[in-house]
Amino acid sequence: MLFLAAAAVIAGGWWLVARPGTGPAGVEMTAADAHSAENKIEAIVGARAQAVNSGRPVAIDETFSDGELSWLANQVAQEKGLPVEHVLLHATSGGTIQGEARGRIAGVSVPVTVEGVPEVGSDDRLRVRVTGVRVGAVPVPDGVLEGLAGGVRRTLELGAPLTGYSRVHLTTTEGQVTVTAVADPS
Repeated sequence: MLFLAAAAVIAGGWWLVARPGTGPAGVEMTAADAHSAENKIEAIVGARAQAVNSGRPVAIDETFSDGELSWLANQVAQEKGLPVEHVLLHATSGGTIQGEARGRIAGVSVPVTVEGVPEVGSDDRLRVRVTGVRVGAVPVPDGVLEGLAGGVRRTLELGAPLTGYSRVHLTTTEGQVTVTAVADPS
């Protein structure tokens, strides 16, 4: 579950969308995305088990599409009981993640968009540095953004730091995020 949560964090910000299924940049989630994302998470977790069992480091190189990242983000939101649904994510060629979904604020369902930069912290946590938030069509002022950004970071920093993996690196390109790392044997 930690890596499922981490994968959602890798995705970065949340693309919170008013219409289910498709969002800006043509992001869609399909059953194939769900299956593929699950397989990639299993491969990452399996690499760690292989490293421990063999006593040798195992390289990890997995690329997640927008649809796979969106599926993972929805799973984490559901598991954590977060007040969002229809989460869609889009990785940009500029290295950011844009997110859109329906959120609940004071009991009202509203479209929320978020933009952020995925990063690996010095504590080996995968996180998103939030750079912009909109509720409906209204940009959130910087002072309020700071408070929201902290809350989003705490929400996305799910569980303990990623232990057993080193040289974790994220590469964000148009429509995908690639995770490279080394699963350590100890």
